[in-house]
Amino acid sequence: MKLTVVHPVYVLVLSIVQTLSANVAIAASETYSLEVSVYDEEEEPLYGVIVFANGSDYQGSTDEKGQLKLSGIHLNDKISFSHTGFETLVIPFRELRGLQGHVQLKLTTYILPISVTIGRRNDALGTTPQQVEVVSRKQIQSINPATSADALGQFGGVYIQKSQLGGGSPIIRGFEANRVLLVVDGVRLNNAIYRNGHLQNAISIDPLILEQAEVISGPGSLMYGSDAIGGVIHFRTRNPKLLQQDNPQKFLLETNFSGKYASAEDSRTAHLDLNFGLRKWAFLTSFSIAEFGDLRAGSDRPAAYPDFGKRSYYVGDGDEGDAVFNNPNPDLQIGTAYSQYDVLQKIRFKPNDHLYFDVNLQVSNTSDVPRYDQLTELNSDAAEDLRFAEWYYGPQFRALASFRTRILKSTPLFDRASIIGSYQRIGEDRHQRRFGRDLLESTLLDLDVYNFSADFDKQIGRNLTNSVSYGIELNHNDVRSEGFGTSVSSYAISNSVNARYPSGGSSLNAMGIYFNYTLKSLDSRIAFNAGLRYNYTSLEAKFSPDDPIAWPSTYLDGITNGNSALTWATGLVYKLPRDWHLKLSAGTAFRAPNIDDFAKFREKNGFVTVPNPYLKPERAFSTEMTLAKEIKKVSIGKGEIASIKISGTAFYTDLKDAIVRQNFLMPNGSPLFVSYDDTLYVQANVNSDMAQVYGFSGNIDIRFNKHWRLRSGINYTKGRRSFTLKDNSGNVQLETLVPQDHIPPLYGQTQLTFEKGKLAVNGIIRYNGAKKEEDYAVSSIELYSGNECGSIVIDRQGTADNIEQGVIRSHYGDCESPYEGLYGWVTFNLYSSYQITKNLSINLGMENITDRHYRHFASGVSAPGRNLIIAFKGNF
Repeated sequence: MKLTVVHPVYVLVLSIVQTLSANVAIAASETYSLEVSVYDEEEEPLYGVIVFANGSDYQGSTDEKGQLKLSGIHLNDKISFSHTGFETLVIPFRELRGLQGHVQLKLTTYILPISVTIGRRNDALGTTPQQVEVVSRKQIQSINPATSADALGQFGGVYIQKSQLGGGSPIIRGFEANRVLLVVDGVRLNNAIYRNGHLQNAISIDPLILEQAEVISGPGSLMYGSDAIGGVIHFRTRNPKLLQQDNPQKFLLETNFSGKYASAEDSRTAHLDLNFGLRKWAFLTSFSIAEFGDLRAGSDRPAAYPDFGKRSYYVGDGDEGDAVFNNPNPDLQIGTAYSQYDVLQKIRFKPNDHLYFDVNLQVSNTSDVPRYDQLTELNSDAAEDLRFAEWYYGPQFRALASFRTRILKSTPLFDRASIIGSYQRIGEDRHQRRFGRDLLESTLLDLDVYNFSADFDKQIGRNLTNSVSYGIELNHNDVRSEGFGTSVSSYAISNSVNARYPSGGSSLNAMGIYFNYTLKSLDSRIAFNAGLRYNYTSLEAKFSPDDPIAWPSTYLDGITNGNSALTWATGLVYKLPRDWHLKLSAGTAFRAPNIDDFAKFREKNGFVTVPNPYLKPERAFSTEMTLAKEIKKVSIGKGEIASIKISGTAFYTDLKDAIVRQNFLMPNGSPLFVSYDDTLYVQANVNSDMAQVYGFSGNIDIRFNKHWRLRSGINYTKGRRSFTLKDNSGNVQLETLVPQDHIPPLYGQTQLTFEKGKLAVNGIIRYNGAKKEEDYAVSSIELYSGNECGSIVIDRQGTADNIEQGVIRSHYGDCESPYEGLYGWVTFNLYSSYQITKNLSINLGMENITDRHYRHFASGVSAPGRNLIIAFKGNF
């Protein structure tokens, strides 16, 4: 028998292998626990992240602090983290232990652009089924816009109308003014005097302190109540930064400063902000000031309109009063200069991880702002026959004080809560004087706005994948208005001018409650929500016996209006296979009549507008669909593109009971209003029109590599509405369909970006299609002789017969486009920035390089011509 001798080394190796195998087997069967915290890219905790282990039975979701405890996990398991709006992360448990349970999720990018949170409730972008565009702080800084309205128009897919340089009225999907809701830091800006014409309030938000601006298209009444028919624009200012717990310093101090010069408007802007942070307290102070000179328009006009937009004459002081002067540079729009300052102070107190308080103070004020479109109004076809010597808004003042409490702690009623109480003071004054007249007519307006909102979220269900959100909102507006005349020669004051709103005082009260249910699949590929809101609004107005108008006794005693609205909304977000994404939504929205609709006094051309106590809310039904696709690592020839993202949105809105001005009857049944020696025809705002608005938008984003990126977007809107022509007795002469007002032509932009090291360059082409005369709206406001910028109005002699024959005229002048409509235009723009040092950068830009002369649809002032921008930014 032969014996085999095994070398001792082999025995040792075999023993080690057996021991390791046994340990691995034991480790594979052994279970572990781990505390996990999930954050977004801004290190904010993520609530409701679905977590499950591949290989174990564990599944759960993060709490309001973004935390959860993994248990029963095997060492070889893979842990999956998924949350709507974020890329799903799968990570081995071994690696997760090495990270000590700290997880960061990245945002998905199938809808462009993106942001962490949107709206008053700070919802994740991917959870909303509506189309959302976000203008980031980085985008704003890249182009150095003059106002927040300009920032929206250049990046947010919003069309901006301007009646003067100190203005900017956003249009979303063919809706404007009081049919679009403006919000700043969770507080609604829309108030009792937002009118249905163009509004300029967006410029009261300082673009230099914005963190981002969110454009939420489509009905937003479920969350915000009245006015959100076309959409919601939420301005989010920067928050104070606290000193993080792992930072060894005693305090955090950050300072940012910037300056800018723009040649077309001869403007100078300066900004400074300071952040001081401790462990529990943080303070942010910001100040901006801007001075704008008269705006120079482009000189390159179409051959067919060589004089369009020229400011050939202007009114100034002569030896014997008003005088008309020749303008040596007709492209210089004399009467557009103004100045503005903005102040912000924020304080944050965070006593623990689940509670913080924010104080938010804002002040915005302007100099007198000339109403350029009125200053270029003519009495006749003669260019020097100017109607007004003066027309300006008095200082436009806005002050905001809000206190916000946020609770991130699970209770039986909620997991998250946000409570905001706010107060706003608004001052809007108007002053006008006809050429050659002595009387300066002034209407002064002061408004106090009180608002309270409380929003709550609670996760429910076995796996906590479902949630409910609910809340309440209360709003109170006090309006004080007066009118008077001032002699420019003697400075004598008279009460010959009517107040814009009831001089005895008026008020608006609103209350709303809402409930929303959200269902998410375990893998977060599907999110469905449905909700209801109930709203009640009441109006009160009282006229004074001292007014120049002899009001009926019913108006002196006070008139009231009350109405309610029940709205609903539902939506679906679905992540399809192969990186397809689908969003569907449908819902209703409303706009309750406010004081401007209900009680604004208007006497013009022999007509007087009187209150209508029976006015009801406007109501809208809207639906939309967004389909998006992301393609990663696209091969083209021998090259490779990092990614392509394409999205398209189609929408439809049906508006009913639209508020329009029509001939009306007094309470005694008379179509005439007798005031002292004057007899006036009566008009009032009534619920009459119906309208349908539809359209689409498309976006594409191509990342060629880490240096080059191409983005492009286009927007198209179409609208029709009913139109009724009545005679002075209220008899119907014509009923037909006409183009809806506030519908911009096709517009969009294409942007090519290069970024490498310290250099960034943006080339942007902006384009605007033509709008033919037959596509302009027929004004139902001025049935016989009035004018409305950007609209076709029926001639004073117009009748049903010649309307059917198309005998209508465009109101032509510096307030509108040429007779044939609005011509299309294209501008080429170049922006660059260079990081000189770690703390200092310089920006150079050239807008409208070809010096094209153009106006945005419905605008009363031409856009800037060739515009050189020089800016610097620094921090320490």
